[in-house]
Amino acid sequence: MMKISFEGNVNEVLSDMKEFLQQSSELSPDVGAMTADLHPNMDTAPTVSPALQVAPAPNTETPATVQEPDAPAPATPVAPAPVAPSTPDPAAPEPPVATVPTTPAKEYSLDELLTATAPLMDAGKIADLQALMQKYGVASMMEIPKEKYGELATDLRALGAKL
Repeated sequence: MMKISFEGNVNEVLSDMKEFLQQSSELSPDVGAMTADLHPNMDTAPTVSPALQVAPAPNTETPATVQEPDAPAPATPVAPAPVAPSTPDPAAPEPPVATVPTTPAKEYSLDELLTATAPLMDAGKIADLQALMQKYGVASMMEIPKEKYGELATDLRALGAKL
C-alpha cells in the first residue's frame, strides 16, 4: 500500500492529483482512466511545480508522501476563492422532513386530580390551590371543564403534586 498526500487549496490539490495521475498513467493504463473522472471541468493540464517529488515507498509499512522542498512562506496570506452560492435544482426531489413521534396527552380523571391535591393540602398549600381555582374561574375543582384537566395537571405538578 502506498499513501500519497496533497496539500493546498481545492484547486491546487485537484491540479496536483490530476498531474500525478497523468504521470502514473504511463505506468498503468487503469490509472489513466481515473484522471478523466477526477475533475471533468478542468480543460487544460494543470501546472505542477517541478520541485514536487514523490518519495519512493520503502519496504516497510511507512507510507510515501508527496514532499515539497523548503519554500519561503508567502508574505501575505492568500484568501480562499469565493464560492458562488448554488441554486437548487428544480428537478431534484425535496428531502424528506423528519417528523417527531408524539404521544397523545394523558387524559386525567377528576378523581386523579383530587387525589393529587391531598398531599398539597397536607403541606399547607391551600392558598396556592385556591389561587388555581381563581385562575380557572371556578369555586371548586368539580366545576373545572374536562378540557382543562391536562392544564390543571400541569399547574398541580408545578405546585409539587405527583401525577
